[in-house]
Amino acid sequence: MNTEKAINGGKKKSLRTRMKRYKTYYLMLIPIIVCVIIFSYIPMFGIIMAFQDYDILGGFFASKWVGLDNFIKIVTIPKFVDAIKNTLYIGVITWIFGTPLPILLAVMMHEIVNKKFRGFVQTVTYLPHFVSWVAIAGIFQTVFANEGTYNMIMKMIFGSGYEPTNILMNAKNFWGIIFWTNQWKEVGWNSMIFFAAIAGVDTTQYEAAKIDGCGKIRQIFSITLPNILPTLAIVLIMSTAGFLSANFEQILNFQNVYTQSQTEVIQTLTYREGILQANYSMAIAFGFAASMVTFLFMVISNRISKKVSDIGIW
Repeated sequence: MNTEKAINGGKKKSLRTRMKRYKTYYLMLIPIIVCVIIFSYIPMFGIIMAFQDYDILGGFFASKWVGLDNFIKIVTIPKFVDAIKNTLYIGVITWIFGTPLPILLAVMMHEIVNKKFRGFVQTVTYLPHFVSWVAIAGIFQTVFANEGTYNMIMKMIFGSGYEPTNILMNAKNFWGIIFWTNQWKEVGWNSMIFFAAIAGVDTTQYEAAKIDGCGKIRQIFSITLPNILPTLAIVLIMSTAGFLSANFEQILNFQNVYTQSQTEVIQTLTYREGILQANYSMAIAFGFAASMVTFLFMVISNRISKKVSDIGIW
C-alpha cells in the first residue's frame, strides 16, 4: 500500500479530487503541456512526408504517395552502411567511456570541503556547455593549423627539423577528437544530475561508516555509488538514444574535405543527401527510421535494467 492510500484509509483519491486539491500545481503544468503538444506532437504529422514524394509547392495533400520507396532509397545510398557504423561506433564509445566521467567529477566535487573552491570548480566545468560547437571548432582549427599554436610548440620542442602537420586533417584522429572535445564540453553539465543525487544521500550513513573505520574510498564504493545506482540506471537507459544520435553540429563543424568521406554519420548524411538536395521526403524517412530504432534500443535497455536491477523508466 502506498503512502497516499495509507493516509486516506486505504482508498486512493480520484483524479478529479487530486486535481481540486493540487489545482495550483496542475495549472502550472498547463503551459508546459501546451508547449509539448505544439512543438513535439503536432509536428509528428510531418512524418507522412516519409511516405510521399513531397512537393514543397503542393504540400502534404498534393504530394504523390510512394509508400516505402524513400526507405529503399536510403539503403541504396553508397555511404549508408559506413554512416551507420560510424554513428554506432561513436555512440557506443561515448556510452561506455563517457558515462563514468561525469560520475567521477560529481564524486570529486562532493568530496571538496571548501565551498568556494567547489563553486569555482563547478563554474569552470559547466561553462564549456554554453560555448557553441561553431566557436569550439574554429578555435581548434586555429590552434592546430600549420602555423598555429600547436605546431609552434612542437617546433620549439623538436627543433627546426619538425614538419608542421594539421591533426584535424587526418581521419584517424577524428573520432578521438570528437570524443574528448565532447567530454570537455559536456562533462561538467552532465555531472549535475549525479551531484544532485549524491547530495541527497543521507549523511548519517557516512557518519556510521566513519565510526566503523571506513576511509573515503570505501565510503564512495559502499555508500555513494550504491545510492546513486537508480540515477545511473536511468541515465544509461536514456543514453541508449545516443546510439543513433551523434552530435550533428559537432561532427559537421569538425569535418573537412580530408575527413568527410570517412566520417559521415546518419545526421550528416541526412543533411547532405536530404536537406541540401531538397529531398525532404528522404530526410524525414532517415529521421523516422532512426527514431524507431532508437526507441527499440531504449525499450530493450529498459527491459534489461528491470530484470537486472528492478530499475526502469516505465
